[in-house]
Amino acid sequence: MAKAVESTTAEVLYIETHKSKDSYPFSLYSISDLKNPYEILCHLDGMTAGLVEGYGSKEEWQYALAEFQEYPSWQQLISAKIGSIYNLDIVISTYQQNSADKKWLWLYFIGLKLFYAGNDSYLNKAIEAASSPGELVHNLYRTILEVEPTDSIFASIYERRKAHLNAIGNPLDEVNNFCKIVQSKGKYALCYLTDNTIQEKELIFKLLDRYSEDFERAELFSILERIYPDLRAYLTPYRFKNELLDSYFQEYKYQKVVNKIFPNFMEVVAKQAVNRDYNIILPPRSSVIEKIDVTNAQTYFTDAMGVEYLGYIMSRCHALKLMAKITVCRCELPSITSRNKEFWDVLSTERFPIITVDKIDKIKHHGEEGYDYSREDRKLPIYLIRELELIDELLKKIKTNLTNGDYQKAILIADHGASRLAVIHETENLWEMESNGKHSGRCCPKSEVDERPDSATDAEDFWALANYDRFKGSRKANVEVHGGATLEEIAVPIIEISYLNAAIEVKIMPVDSTALFVGIPEITVSFRKKAAIKIFATEKLVDVSVVIDGHVYEANPIDDNFYVVEEMAEIRRAKTYSVDVFASGMPVATALPLRVKKESGSEKSIL
Repeated sequence: MAKAVESTTAEVLYIETHKSKDSYPFSLYSISDLKNPYEILCHLDGMTAGLVEGYGSKEEWQYALAEFQEYPSWQQLISAKIGSIYNLDIVISTYQQNSADKKWLWLYFIGLKLFYAGNDSYLNKAIEAASSPGELVHNLYRTILEVEPTDSIFASIYERRKAHLNAIGNPLDEVNNFCKIVQSKGKYALCYLTDNTIQEKELIFKLLDRYSEDFERAELFSILERIYPDLRAYLTPYRFKNELLDSYFQEYKYQKVVNKIFPNFMEVVAKQAVNRDYNIILPPRSSVIEKIDVTNAQTYFTDAMGVEYLGYIMSRCHALKLMAKITVCRCELPSITSRNKEFWDVLSTERFPIITVDKIDKIKHHGEEGYDYSREDRKLPIYLIRELELIDELLKKIKTNLTNGDYQKAILIADHGASRLAVIHETENLWEMESNGKHSGRCCPKSEVDERPDSATDAEDFWALANYDRFKGSRKANVEVHGGATLEEIAVPIIEISYLNAAIEVKIMPVDSTALFVGIPEITVSFRKKAAIKIFATEKLVDVSVVIDGHVYEANPIDDNFYVVEEMAEIRRAKTYSVDVFASGMPVATALPLRVKKESGSEKSIL
């Protein structure tokens, strides 16, 4: 100490000793006792005074004091142990991997208190009101409730908050508490939820059931786009190219999600129960499967995956850069598995035997994973959460196998669909039949003494109901039903999936010409001559369409790798247009120039 007194230029010396101030009553120097580590840190770094002592325990301040021996300022200590004080907003991305280290959590909290989180206004707001690391987490959940969904900053802080919650691992207690308090926001509670956790997803369905009729449908879809993109993708329309199917399944999906049946839709169901237009609209599956090329193809038998999922499947294929050719057909009646395996021998090969994917059916038909409509707390369609996850997992697996070269094509084929609305309708057929209903009452074995109900269709040795009734004598369904003849039970997809080569080249040209490699292709139009184009692609494409000037036109295959749009009636003005080319709903070429010219000559002279 004596040497330090003689040699140092500092005005204050800090001596660590067990002795107290009272041991030196005649000292010529002013001695202060600093027995509290927080007070010592205040002397060592003036920034400490900006921290409330209650921000840490005595042990935590003692830990910091010990570290000051090597890093003699908060800036140096935080930078060494946590990260640059200028990037503390980014450091939160490492929160979960460091969450078991209580010292790290506390130092990060102190670092945010002293240096803030850069331009991250949401994280800064959360730390400002926090007095402990635990309160920081609490505030990350709750601070957003101070902002109304109509506020211009809401969308940006929502996304920032969502990323932070994923970074801190979505702690279960905070999630559960947030799900309780957010309901105080009424119908707009929806706007504050995310798809980070199963608890929030289930609450989304609860709020949709409660408040869906308080929203315009477009507004509701916009909210779902942000809070639960997968559910919004499920509600994405699939173009069946048939007015009845387009409107029917879009309404069916929406009602399934909001847990309601609308009177107008019931009128359609009742009409189709008698007319059964699907017999004309949809080909039988047996007439389609023989035409499928199974060369180097792996088939997945996806039990009970009806056409309602096609919008979601197309959306996921788009994201995964997969191309899907979809054929919609009808299954055999009654819509049960034992009657719908005629495709098995055709699509199963020695090299690629069919792989059964039955988890969706087990959820729908057997209520696996805890889904059971008979329970009062399980009457919401929350099982859809898991179904979408299962489909996504299957598509990701297929992409991996395609990119690995395990096979060139995957085929998804379903035996039948299923009906949720027939479950929530909760009606029993008034007709007395000799035999009890089967398959949750959706069909019934025939008997000579039976009289066929108007809503039932002949299914060989069964009557199959085509409305939302059920025959007496069968147990009620847990989740969804099949065996009947509603559109959702009998319409089934065949999905052929291949990998979409990112290096595809596309050329457009006049229908009677070849491709140009210099300049812009030109076509002519007149009063009698409608705009038409031909498309060439270096890879074989399926379901090709083009978008020009906001109009969508189908392109029909005419030869290997060639497709033609025969008539584009709306394209009449002479100018250069931008053409986007799609395959299976996914863009394969964008902003291709096309010059349209007016045909000269007689047309002009007449005018």
